[in-house]
This record gives sequence, structure tokens and C-alpha cells, in this order.
Amino acid sequence: MRVLLDECLPRKLKFAFPEHEVRSAQQEGWGGLRNGALLPIAIVAMVVPSNRLGDLLPMVGQVRAALIRAKPGAVTRVGDIAVREHVPGYRFSRSAA
Repeated sequence: MRVLLDECLPRKLKFAFPEHEVRSAQQEGWGGLRNGALLPIAIVAMVVPSNRLGDLLPMVGQVRAALIRAKPGAVTRVGDIAVREHVPGYRFSRSAA
């Protein structure tokens, strides 16, 4: 499966998914596109306290499972619901949970 890493994620995260073809938005020439511009691709959003690799790597198993179920045009969120309620500036609305 082809996986696109958002430009806010560390590129080293791609090494956590050796079974997939992983590229960054910048490598595809899509850096700076607004959210939603790439729909109808399947999106897996990680709910984590930061975009540091150490916060992302524990989510890899959940992301792999979500990738198997991913459907074009759908957004799948993985991670701790408590994180999104306590992180300042978190962008997803409660109704989207």
C-alpha cells in the first residue's frame, strides 16, 4: 500500500512501515496543500501529544490495523481519546470522535 506522511510528521516515521511504500507530502510535491485537498484518499490520523517520533512510534500497531481497514474518503482516528481533550490547539471537534 502507498502511504503518504503529512508534512508535519518526521520523515523517519516511514521506517516503521517497511511493508508499505511510504513517502512524504514534500517528496510528492504536495507540501503546503490545505487539509482536505487530497480527498478522496483514505486518511489515518494519529491522536498523540506531539509529532515527536517517540510519541508516534507506540502508535504504529494501531496505524497498521487502521491501514488495513482504510477506505478512500474516510478518516480513521487512532490514539488515546484523553489526549485530544487535553492538548491545547487540538483541531478535531468532539463531534468528529
